[in-house]
Amino acid sequence: MDMVLNEEEYSYVDVTEKLIAVLISIPVTYAKESYDTLPLALILTKNYVITLCLEETAIISSFNERTAHLFNTAKKLNSY
Repeated sequence: MDMVLNEEEYSYVDVTEKLIAVLISIPVTYAKESYDTLPLALILTKNYVITLCLEETAIISSFNERTAHLFNTAKKLNSY
């Protein structure tokens, strides 16, 4: 997944017949007054949610521990 390895990649959504890929930038704090952003890819398939990031982050850890059981990939994307 080259999109996650490129720290300068812009956010986007890509929808295909088999998956939805979302790339966003998430904040990461390295020191009290220092932060940066990292690309986070979310890949949604019929049966799986796959996350890809260059580093372990609090955002993903929090999602996994507290809310993963609430996430439902059965919702449909509206077409406009």
